Amino acid sequence: MNLLAAILLFNFISLPANADKAIEEVVVGHITSFMQQYYPVDEYRVQVELRRIPNFFETVQNHQIEGVQFRGNGIPSGYSVFDVNLNNRVRNPQSNVQAFIRIKRHLPVPTSRIVSGDMLSASQFTTAWVDITRQSGNFITDAQDFEGKVAGRILREGVPVRASELRRIPIIQAGELVTMIYQQGNLAIQVQGVARQDGAAGDKIRVHSEETRKTYTATVQADGTLVWNNTL
Repeated sequence: MNLLAAILLFNFISLPANADKAIEEVVVGHITSFMQQYYPVDEYRVQVELRRIPNFFETVQNHQIEGVQFRGNGIPSGYSVFDVNLNNRVRNPQSNVQAFIRIKRHLPVPTSRIVSGDMLSASQFTTAWVDITRQSGNFITDAQDFEGKVAGRILREGVPVRASELRRIPIIQAGELVTMIYQQGNLAIQVQGVARQDGAAGDKIRVHSEETRKTYTATVQADGTLVWNNTL
């Protein structure tokens, strides 16, 4: 999407009755432009709703407004206050406005409820514009990232999924008999044991050997074998 993905809506309930609507539009336009540095228009939609503008702006002309600056730390979201920069370089203590910043992001969401432990595929998801104003986390942005994963918890229909809510498909199951390879230089020894944890390729899990009466940590390999890390 190459067009500006910002929807400008206005709430004038708390605005001065004789405020110049053009001023409101100019201020919202500056806030929207300011937000684009944080939210690329091809992935996000930013909706700016003015909630409060002081009477001071009745004396301000459109051409006097040069831009806005967020009054706060971090990235604006939800209720936010912006200082309005005027070209006369004089900062009036009343030259700030309150706005509500609503953020929507284009994300894959489940088309139906998915139970914890279910294997996932891209076909179970569709993309939608999701309101993430009051949500945070590392959301999955590409449906292909669900391939080869299982749900780590219940995934609700229409709700975006965080990376922390997914698990990789385990190659090793807890309680399974496994072969662990202990290698030191040119010496390689195979030790039989029982996996104490599920493990996908690259995971480190605990393995107990009745033969040696010891417990180890080992890294799961793609072929289902394990490579010794250390002895517990």
